[in-house]
Amino acid sequence: MRRLIRKATSAARRQPAFLCGSLILICWATVFTPAQDQASPKPEDLVRIVGAFANVRHTREDAFGYALQLWQQGDQLFGLLNVYTGAPSDPPAGLLEDVKFDPRTRRLSFSARLSTGLTYGGKYSGVPSRDRFTFNGVLTKTEVSGVMQQANELFPNERPTSKRIRLRRSASYTQMMTPAPPTYSAWKTWADEMLKFRGPKW
Repeated sequence: MRRLIRKATSAARRQPAFLCGSLILICWATVFTPAQDQASPKPEDLVRIVGAFANVRHTREDAFGYALQLWQQGDQLFGLLNVYTGAPSDPPAGLLEDVKFDPRTRRLSFSARLSTGLTYGGKYSGVPSRDRFTFNGVLTKTEVSGVMQQANELFPNERPTSKRIRLRRSASYTQMMTPAPPTYSAWKTWADEMLKFRGPKW
């Protein structure tokens, strides 16, 4: 038997969701403003916010669920998957990989690497999990729905768990994504810095 444990301080539990990410975005905005760019990006290079889609259940101290943040540059979608496993602030996050989106059918698929807790079981004791999330579904203007699979790659012989999810577009979470970064390069710089703390440990 194995189990995952995610620890959090009492101070962290009292912070609202996405607070740290919002503060980083504010700091990022002061650094990557268009006025400070050497040259203004071309219109096709501008990044726009698609939105934040979430289904997060809150208890008195904890939060559980998913929040998906999506941006777009040209015809390319990119973003982050946040997985709430306890403390409502600073949830584990992962960069979206292998993103595929068909604007005609609205079909969306991606994978993401996260570490959602510590693994205990077998030969592991307190080792960060190697969670691989894989999503296949549909993206509309108001929601993301489909099937999410999760596998811990520390245990490659175990079958992934699978669940059907429905994430509604959240106006408040989307507001926390503003302002949009001027370019993908600027967004990636911010994302890499944030993921040093909340990203996968593998």
